[in-house]
Amino acid sequence: MRTRLVLVLLFALGAVSPLPRVAAHGMHATVVVTETELRIVVKFDDDETAGGATIELFRASEKQPFAKATADKTGTCVLPRPEPGQYRVVAEEEMGHRATREFEVKANQETIAERPEQSRTTAIAIGLGVIVLLGIISFWSLRKPAPPTANGNQNGA
Repeated sequence: MRTRLVLVLLFALGAVSPLPRVAAHGMHATVVVTETELRIVVKFDDDETAGGATIELFRASEKQPFAKATADKTGTCVLPRPEPGQYRVVAEEEMGHRATREFEVKANQETIAERPEQSRTTAIAIGLGVIVLLGIISFWSLRKPAPPTANGNQNGA
């Protein structure tokens, strides 16, 4: 019974842990605005390129894209520079991965809108916390019960 409880707890912990999903399935878009073009680079969190991803460009207040393109094998798409204003790019890959990036195009200014860096310290702290928790659960589940006393009680009373 105790083994079954430990297995259920481990399964539940694995199901809610954010670490595997972050490392395996995230996708992000970097937008670079130059004098003449809008360069969008789409990659997965492991830095593998998302070649073939569908890229849509929206004005911030609109629900319909005004430009669509497909990323090349390097995950890159180049579009003409739009007028100054607020924009949103949405990249979607055939397996359902999706990245959204909002950015601003300013007059006579180049811009780079990158993904925010994930805190490596936070990821390490979460990982260590999971390891410690698993250790406590394992120690608790494997400990031997106290031997019975002369009167048959296990707690010595």
